[in-house]
Amino acid sequence: MACLSIMEADGETLNRLAENERHFHTIQAGVRGLASTWTLAAFASIAILLKQEKDVTWLFSPLGLVIIICLMANIGLSVLWIIDQLVYQRLFNTNYIGGLRLEQQFSFIPPVRAIQALTTRRRSIASWVKLFYIGPILAFALTALVAIIISISSAFTAS
Repeated sequence: MACLSIMEADGETLNRLAENERHFHTIQAGVRGLASTWTLAAFASIAILLKQEKDVTWLFSPLGLVIIICLMANIGLSVLWIIDQLVYQRLFNTNYIGGLRLEQQFSFIPPVRAIQALTTRRRSIASWVKLFYIGPILAFALTALVAIIISISSAFTAS
């Protein structure tokens, strides 16, 4: 087995960490793409239900179906958020911190991660990604609330 110098060994480790970081970023981008598709599909379903064409009858109340779609959309987005942040972001962070420690230990490694950490102004990427998920979740919750209010008010006016 060939003996590697400390520069070669740590350079190889750093390359593996960078490869892992790219891998986890790619997976997270895929999860966020799925969340976007999920959101658009749910809003499109709601639009179809609320279009109310005269020759179309639904087995259930369209407003009841809107509430169910909003509930399912929020459950799906919550699961994707958990997968994104609690699984892949944590895996990414372990590699990122490992690379950051190598940058601190060896001066020949460019301090890319250290500079990136300094420029975030103490806000992690997770705080920004939270907005990506919270926005649609709140929109679906508000849509479901409006559908509930309309259903209740139309039930009172019908009786």
